[in-house]
This record gives sequence, C-alpha cells and structure tokens, in this order.
Amino acid sequence: MLSILIPVWNQGRIVKENFSHLEDVLQKMNTTYETIFIDDGSVDDTLGILQDMAKNNSFVTVISMQHQGQYEALYEG
Repeated sequence: MLSILIPVWNQGRIVKENFSHLEDVLQKMNTTYETIFIDDGSVDDTLGILQDMAKNNSFVTVISMQHQGQYEALYEG
C-alpha cells in the first residue's frame, strides 16, 4: 500500500482540485493507496473541505492539529 502524507495550512481554495489531480495519477498506478491530509490549524475552510472529502472517499484520512509547522504535521501523519 502506498501512503501519501500531505500537510496543509489554509489551502481551502485549492486542496480539492489538487487532490483530484493526484487521485487521477494514483488510480492509473493500479495500486492500493491512502492519502492522509494533516491540517496544521488552518483558519480558513480547509478542514471542512477535507472532512467532506473524507466522507466521500474511503482513501482519504484527515488529521487535525493546532498550528505547529510543516515538520510537526508530517511527524503527526
């Protein structure tokens, strides 16, 4: 299984579109995968968008944390 960790912070306006492009590539690879988004305390609508994505896609997991930086977000993932 391929696990992809994606730290995000205030990416609400582009996160869904970027994931759509990534998902197209992953589906063509014909392998099992999971995508783990780590929301690093976004103050925009990023977390809500990610939670909606996770409800509609079993390959998406969302971790929410307080803003601590990219390194901490990757470590959490």
